[in-house]
Amino acid sequence: MRKSHFICLILGLALMFVGPAVGLLTTVVGMTRAFKAIQADKSGATEALSQSVSRALGGTVVGLCAGAVGLAIAIVAILLHFAVRESRRRAAAQRMAPISFLAPRSEKDE
Repeated sequence: MRKSHFICLILGLALMFVGPAVGLLTTVVGMTRAFKAIQADKSGATEALSQSVSRALGGTVVGLCAGAVGLAIAIVAILLHFAVRESRRRAAAQRMAPISFLAPRSEKDE
């Protein structure tokens, strides 16, 4: 695997796993803030609650999108690796084709 493909794969996998974890963390922090807002204002301030829940869900969406982007990067890196490997294999086979007539033939080949 080429170094650039490997770096893309690692970056994609890191985003794929870290993104949703950060999204979950922002959800937990946002919901904690929402419940603290409810506790601080016992009159039932729905505006503070809705803003906190909105922030929590926004972080979740960002985390999930980062995970999806990471998955896409990892898939592209893997496909690129296989495409380059196949291209190199075909090029090597074409370079070896003119030399094949020099090799002695066995009875099976005839």
